[in-house]
Amino acid sequence: MNLNPKHKAFADNLLKDPKRNRRRAYKKVYGKNIKDAVADAAASRLLRNVKVQQYIESVEKEVTDDVQVTNVRIIQEYAKIAFLDPRKLFDEDGSLKNIHKIEDDTAAVIAGLDCENLFEGKGKDREFVGTLKKIKLVDKKGALDSLSRIRGMFQDKVEVTNKTFEDFLAKARGQKV
Repeated sequence: MNLNPKHKAFADNLLKDPKRNRRRAYKKVYGKNIKDAVADAAASRLLRNVKVQQYIESVEKEVTDDVQVTNVRIIQEYAKIAFLDPRKLFDEDGSLKNIHKIEDDTAAVIAGLDCENLFEGKGKDREFVGTLKKIKLVDKKGALDSLSRIRGMFQDKVEVTNKTFEDFLAKARGQKV
């Protein structure tokens, strides 16, 4: 793709910025002393440029293809979290499984592990009595909420029927609007 070097630098800076701040990306390429309003307008123009759009889309596609980010995979990961059976973390005797024996789908929902050796006594009399193991799991409710939204179970938009606050008050008082 034949892209102006400064346009490419702008797009690259935009892609690197976690918040996709177009003003910041523009100023990195064209100068920090540019006024914010000018940078905003110029960045918006650049983002309407077909070649810049195509470049950004191609880089994003390349990155997502490399790590295999697909809608199906995202939904599968949400499903692992949402439908985790915590019993799969334990052996039949109730003890925590060795981390290497936990199934991949179950291990994928572990957000953190904390192990602490416990001792009784002090100094030379100190004696090891066991290990405290804590497992933090990924937010199950968050995953269920996300899956529900994907499936269209939640309505995120609220329809407002009153045109003004006065209309709302009139309806609340039983008056015609």
